[in-house]
Amino acid sequence: MDFQRKWIFCRCLRINQLPTEILLQIFHLVSWSSTDMPSSSLSLLRLTWVCQKWRHAAIEDMTLWSIVWFKDRYPYERSLTFVERAGTAPLDIRINERHEGWYKEHMNDLDDSEEDGHPFTAEMMEEVMDKILLRIQTIRTLVIMVDTWKPALVVLNKLRDCDDLAERMERFELHRTGRPWLWVGPIPESRNRLAPIPFFDRRILPRLTYACFNGLHIRWSVPQMSNLYVLDMRRVPLENCPLIYDFRDMLKGSPQLSKLALDAAGPRWVYTDVVDVNLPPVDLPCLATLVLGDFTVLYAIYVLNTFTAKNLIDLTILNMVGFDYGPLIEHLTGRFPDVRVMTMYSVQLLDSIPNKRRMIKWLQSMPKIEVLKVAQLKKTLLQHFLEDANVWEETADLFAPKKPFIPLLPKLDILEYQSMAFDCVAHLVTGRKKIGAPLKRIYVISPWFIQMKVEEKNWLARVAQLFQLNPGMPNPEELQLRRVWMKTSGIPLPYLY
Repeated sequence: MDFQRKWIFCRCLRINQLPTEILLQIFHLVSWSSTDMPSSSLSLLRLTWVCQKWRHAAIEDMTLWSIVWFKDRYPYERSLTFVERAGTAPLDIRINERHEGWYKEHMNDLDDSEEDGHPFTAEMMEEVMDKILLRIQTIRTLVIMVDTWKPALVVLNKLRDCDDLAERMERFELHRTGRPWLWVGPIPESRNRLAPIPFFDRRILPRLTYACFNGLHIRWSVPQMSNLYVLDMRRVPLENCPLIYDFRDMLKGSPQLSKLALDAAGPRWVYTDVVDVNLPPVDLPCLATLVLGDFTVLYAIYVLNTFTAKNLIDLTILNMVGFDYGPLIEHLTGRFPDVRVMTMYSVQLLDSIPNKRRMIKWLQSMPKIEVLKVAQLKKTLLQHFLEDANVWEETADLFAPKKPFIPLLPKLDILEYQSMAFDCVAHLVTGRKKIGAPLKRIYVISPWFIQMKVEEKNWLARVAQLFQLNPGMPNPEELQLRRVWMKTSGIPLPYLY
């Protein structure tokens, strides 16, 4: 019966009688229905295996092959074939040569003596870049992730020496995820590699709107970094960060900036001229997402004073440890009243009455928060999300009747977490239910979800809807919040996340 169903279905459907353009639309839907890039690539290959007509139609459509994820092994024959089939279509290329095993083994290295033992070498990257740069004029997105210094420097040097201009490039990301932050090799090599490399030889890319530099130091060019929608700087030594004046000019030159990510990187602190440090903040009316991470208290306040963003809807605070961040919490209070999504990863706050007051006042200033993302937080910090909004309200009448309990963040109903002890999560979930503001959905990031016990999953599923979420992907409610915000505010978000 199953054979007859398939045979009759294929005879009745007669898909090969459809016009080629409709057939290609179906091929696109097949490719886009995959949840990850390896599955999408395999789906494309399988379409070419069915028959001669399908193979010819698929290969002739250049847009089918324009998204290339280098997931096959070196020398990347399949990926380079995709690049060739893409022809003149805009190319979206992603190269991920991070090796988790090597990274975990050498993540605490204080020098670069072990980099030569990495499976992905500078020579491999040089060969790949030589082939990719033949299509530099058609590349729209270029995202490269490596562990070590040498392949990353090969990328920057190749782009600097490239004769052709990347006229279509809209998005560029280069991540060097390993340690150390500085090159600590032999003295001649160290001097060469510590010198900042000009990005594309400081030539202006007319369509560049997304720039991300992680663990590198480039020579910053204000005209080149203007008209951006996303500026992402991570793990850049302070002496190699842009000057405060250049940083301000970059913000001023990007009036439609929608995301600003500063993780252990930001404007260079000026010590010489005290008067010029107190410059008026740059207004960023389109800024929707802000990421601040790995700062000292004073430097974080210094960075926040360089701009204003009253329309911010997504705030991320991460890796704030080793100091008493109470003054920073106080400085954040009232700055972003429209926040809908808040993320707190690895944040420490000294357990004291002044800090408790600061934290409650801060949460009270953001009543529209609907989504909370947490990781590596202690129970004492999570307790602030269960407090009464009126607990620190000042009153002159000592005999006034006690006001009814008002929960902080009354609209909060989505929790997303990872790297959290179950008792801490249970404390937060149970506490929100007791104060009359229960959570409706709980998302757990996949690697952490796999480690959870069955009893823990069942307990969470009884108090709220439980879902598993892939790392780096936004949850559906978060995407919907951004779409609604775009319609109501009239501010475009070219990159939803």
